[in-house]
Amino acid sequence: MTGRRKEGVAILPEFYDKFYAHDSPMVEPIRQTAHPRDRFEFGVSLARPGRRVLDIGCGNGRTLRSLEVKFDELHGTEISAIRAGTATKTTGRQGRITKASALFLPYKSASYEAVLLLDVIEHLPDVRGAIKESFRVLKPGGQLLIATPNIAFVLRRLKLLAGRFPATSQANEGLSSHLDQLIDGGHFHYFTYSMVQRLVSDAGFGVFKMTAVGRWQVIMSLWPTVLSPSVGLVATK
Repeated sequence: MTGRRKEGVAILPEFYDKFYAHDSPMVEPIRQTAHPRDRFEFGVSLARPGRRVLDIGCGNGRTLRSLEVKFDELHGTEISAIRAGTATKTTGRQGRITKASALFLPYKSASYEAVLLLDVIEHLPDVRGAIKESFRVLKPGGQLLIATPNIAFVLRRLKLLAGRFPATSQANEGLSSHLDQLIDGGHFHYFTYSMVQRLVSDAGFGVFKMTAVGRWQVIMSLWPTVLSPSVGLVATK
């Protein structure tokens, strides 16, 4: 890793600490549904029950807290110390939150039944490395659940056709009104369904299930690669 790349990775936690400076715990449970409207419902609804679950980039911990009915142990990682602290408060005694990078997970190999990457891979400098790490810590037969914005979503195609950047996190072409904040919420990469499937296949996963994720999920499922604003993919090791 070059000096410039090391420097860039090192300052990421500082950006996210500033971004989430006013973060707060959330305890309202996420519903389980056959038609997930967002990444949270997707993760909670499609994760199979097991002993241990790992939520990489667990945010404020709400998803983990909602999974306590399915898993005995709730593990989560966050790159931001502020978010890790919030997740610890949200998950309470059952949560085990660690400040760690998705590229260097401090866990033994083959130790989880499910790993979640919910709106995380678009924030990572090394997506392949993170997916390989997820594969490593999963038990044989374990699930990897990925949700990420779909850059091929029809409304984003229309924005690009109109000459505007199809941002996936923030309005105004991803440019916040605050000049010191991350562009487009800190998204480094943009994905399609086929890209995500290739990434997990290259990492060694063999079974895939793709699903639409959005408010009109039933309709979006007719043509998810174009109609779904988010890619939803479940891969099995």
